Amino acid sequence: MEPHAQEPPEWPRQRGGGRRTAQAGDTQALEAVVAECLSLVCNIVGRALNCHADVDDVVQEALLHVVRGLPTLRDPGAFRSWLVAITIRQVQDRLGLRAAARERDTDLRDADTSADSAWTSPDSPSCASA
Repeated sequence: MEPHAQEPPEWPRQRGGGRRTAQAGDTQALEAVVAECLSLVCNIVGRALNCHADVDDVVQEALLHVVRGLPTLRDPGAFRSWLVAITIRQVQDRLGLRAAARERDTDLRDADTSADSAWTSPDSPSCASA
């Protein structure tokens, strides 16, 4: 018998039929689909985020989108590209949130610095005239 003739039962390869069963609500089939795509999602997210602490959260968000969106997937043959698109979208969303947080932190630091330099004593003439 060839060494690659049969795949191990603990790693089922869903070739459309299993995905259709998962789409129909079969919990075991859904678990198999998630298990099948987990390493791909982890690799994409891990490389894109340079193993940042957000990797686990982004992987979880991507898989949630997959589980919730699977019933609406029209072509189970397009599953892999659909999965990759969802994963990349989640990475982009997280990178956008990180960039916005950096910008917000910079703005707060700038505001804090300008507030310190603009602050005047209540006894100063500029406050008394107000």
